[in-house]
Amino acid sequence: MRTGRCTLVLVAALSRAFAEDHSPEDAAFQKVCGACHSPSMVSDFKTKEEWQETVAQMVSLGARGSEQEFALVARYLAHNVTRVNVNRASAAQIAPVLGVSEKLSAAIVHYREEHGNFSTLEQLKQVPGLPAEVAEARKARIAFR
Repeated sequence: MRTGRCTLVLVAALSRAFAEDHSPEDAAFQKVCGACHSPSMVSDFKTKEEWQETVAQMVSLGARGSEQEFALVARYLAHNVTRVNVNRASAAQIAPVLGVSEKLSAAIVHYREEHGNFSTLEQLKQVPGLPAEVAEARKARIAFR
């Protein structure tokens, strides 16, 4: 039952996102999703495009809101909830999740190619140019397997 799983993942991700920040995207979540969903927690690896598809699916299932609100929800999920596997992701996938430049995310990929996969956050912090505080701040969104 893929639809049920997508719904649960979206609800959980939106709930976590709302708990962490109170931005216009949060207001969109409350208005669009909050009436039907309780704040449960599930994490998932999704790209920006996959979040957009999930939001579109929720619209097809009856979620109500404006196009702008749906766009805010999808954008917030992509920038604040998405997790990344730093051992498999491309530089383009790493950059928005870690909040770093394309140049720095390319350096992460290059370091991984030269030294092998990362096993820990401490190993990731060894990438030249990656501030330790950036890695620490985003550690909940980083996967190694």
